[in-house]
Amino acid sequence: MDTIKFCRKILFVLTAMLLSMGAAPQGMPAAAVFRASQPQGEVSVIHQGETQALLDHGKLVGGDVIRTGADSQVDLIRKGKWGYRLLANTECSIDLSNVDETRVKMTAGDVVFQVKKLPPGKTLVVETPVVVAAVRGTQFWGRVTPAGPERSATFAVREGRVEMKVSKTGEPFALEAGQAVDIHEADGSAAVRDALPAELGAIAQADAIPV
Repeated sequence: MDTIKFCRKILFVLTAMLLSMGAAPQGMPAAAVFRASQPQGEVSVIHQGETQALLDHGKLVGGDVIRTGADSQVDLIRKGKWGYRLLANTECSIDLSNVDETRVKMTAGDVVFQVKKLPPGKTLVVETPVVVAAVRGTQFWGRVTPAGPERSATFAVREGRVEMKVSKTGEPFALEAGQAVDIHEADGSAAVRDALPAELGAIAQADAIPV
């Protein structure tokens, strides 16, 4: 009887090991912390130097670079915490080197964020070449134009508060709900204003991100 129980335990362990080995898609690690949701159009991920199509429920980890083409979008989800939607012609990467923060690096494009209130000491940081934003619970949108002499960034907040710092000057400021800011990379100038109805309307799609 003891031998039978022992064999069953061995079989159980081997089965669990086989399942865990097959849990992640080829080329992607099992310890993924993000997943893709409902990619539309041309969406790809660069993982360890290799580019592949990002499929629904595809897994993502720190260091991955995500790109969307024209008329494309994808939601990236960290279940129970936050999610963000990459709109068309966007590139960003995920940095998890700091255990107390998740850093999204936007190179260009448009991203809508849906962030639940994070635990004390935890922060989501959105880093762009023009401005850096830090949040703990909010809905907001960011846009970064491609590299060039007229490069700029625009952020708008629908709910909550976003702490910001201009990359060129180090100037800190905050955006409250209903506000927006335009920042120019060349001189670091930042103009805070009321968010446009179209900007707030774009952020409203954050409600559909399945956090």
